[in-house]
Parts: sequence; C-alpha cells; structure tokens
Amino acid sequence: MNILSHCTLVHEPLVRRFGRLSAHVTGGREAGITLVEIMVLVVVIGGLATLAIPAFAKVRESSENTVIASDLRGFASAFGQYAVETGGWPAVRTGGFPPEMVGRIKPSSWAKPLPGGGFYGFGGKTAGLTAVTLNNTAFSDERLVALDRVLDDGDVSTGRFRRYDGLIIYTVQTATP
Repeated sequence: MNILSHCTLVHEPLVRRFGRLSAHVTGGREAGITLVEIMVLVVVIGGLATLAIPAFAKVRESSENTVIASDLRGFASAFGQYAVETGGWPAVRTGGFPPEMVGRIKPSSWAKPLPGGGFYGFGGKTAGLTAVTLNNTAFSDERLVALDRVLDDGDVSTGRFRRYDGLIIYTVQTATP
C-alpha cells in the first residue's frame, strides 16, 4: 500500500465521524460568507461605482462633443462647396433640412437630435456671417466651452464657434460670396 492510498483511508473515517473537515478545523463554524462580509463587499462595490460613473459621463460627453464637431465641420464644408458651385448660399432656415443641400448632406445627419436636445439649423447673412446654428439646446456654459475646445479656441465669445446674438453658431463664412 502506498502513502497516498493510506492518507485517503485515514481521511475517510474522519469525514464520516466529524462531517466536513472544515467544520472541525474552524471550531464547529461552517465555512462560508457572513452577512457582515457581504455588506462590506456591497459598500466597496458602491464606492467603486461612485468613482467610475462620473468618469464614464465625462467620456460620454467628450464623445458626443466629437460627433457634434464632426457634424458641424462636415456641414460647413458642404455649405461652402454649395456656395462655390452656385455663387450663393441656401435660404436661411432655423429648423428643417435645406432642400438645396440634398446630395451634399445626408438628411438623417441633419435631422438627428443633438445630445441634450436641440437641432441643427442654417442661418446668418446678417453682419456678414453665414453659419450652421445649434437651436434649442440645453447645453451648459461648461459644455459649450468643452465643445469649443474641440472645434476652435475654447472661448465661445470669439472664433468660428461662438455665441452670437443669442444663438450658438459655427461660422461657415464671414462674408457672403
């Protein structure tokens, strides 16, 4: 008989006599997780979640700003191309898709709601500005500054992306063609 089979033979009677060996070793207490340990685990997971959620929100907002910036640049390029080809700008619209832009801008891109509400528009031709506008948005000042950092200079009072006469605009052209 080898040593391994001998250990097995000695162990089996102990298990039959004392039940689980862990109960004997732990002083009669069943091995497992107590309610206090579960509560500590829940508190630790809650703490980690409170640290992670703001980080996820910041990443989400940054991603949304990148999408808006990409849309605005694409729209500005399409409007500029239209102006060069036709010698003028489409009719001013504060909502709806400019029909003159069919084939240059996907209507679905123009019509999608902005994160946080609002929609794109085309406006300007006042004070020599022609611009894509962000209408009915609920963006905070901090959000606009963050978006301006992606698009321009980080100052919403100057540059291509700014507040102008109560509107949020991305300037396409500063003088009409």
